[in-house]
Amino acid sequence: MIPTNEQEIVYLFSRNHEKFGFEKIKNFNPHGTPDCIAIMKGKEVGIEFEYKLNKFFNHYFKAKFSKKIYNYKIVKGKILIYQRNSPRRIMQEFDNKVYEIWDPNKLKISRSLLIPNYSSKEQTPLVIKFKTLSKRIHYIVCWDKNCEFDDDIEIIELKNLKLS
Repeated sequence: MIPTNEQEIVYLFSRNHEKFGFEKIKNFNPHGTPDCIAIMKGKEVGIEFEYKLNKFFNHYFKAKFSKKIYNYKIVKGKILIYQRNSPRRIMQEFDNKVYEIWDPNKLKISRSLLIPNYSSKEQTPLVIKFKTLSKRIHYIVCWDKNCEFDDDIEIIELKNLKLS
């Protein structure tokens, strides 16, 4: 079977999970993150399913702010987003142990993959993202690992495996 969408990845995984070392599938939650909780080596692990790996980047985003209007500073472990024209007016704050600012201009992959509904005509925004999702998600099961990935999450690419 050659899958064409995420649901078919879930189907292949559920039929073949033991081949990857998962003892049991505890539950599926397609509307949550992670999509699945499974048991591996006696411990619960979170699994996210994607047809193409680059779609996983959408899970990192918390917020975006226009660089024309907003700026940020880091004070006492907090990322403070403030209006450029009134720096004392803090609009939102984020814990910098959990979140970081991405500058999409400095990333090696397309901004449209990283920023939902991105238009190349708009100015690059400040993007607040999770530093890591590895505490909740331990594995990503995908058909096509179509990009590089920098997090402590193991990728299981199904494309070159013989599965039933």
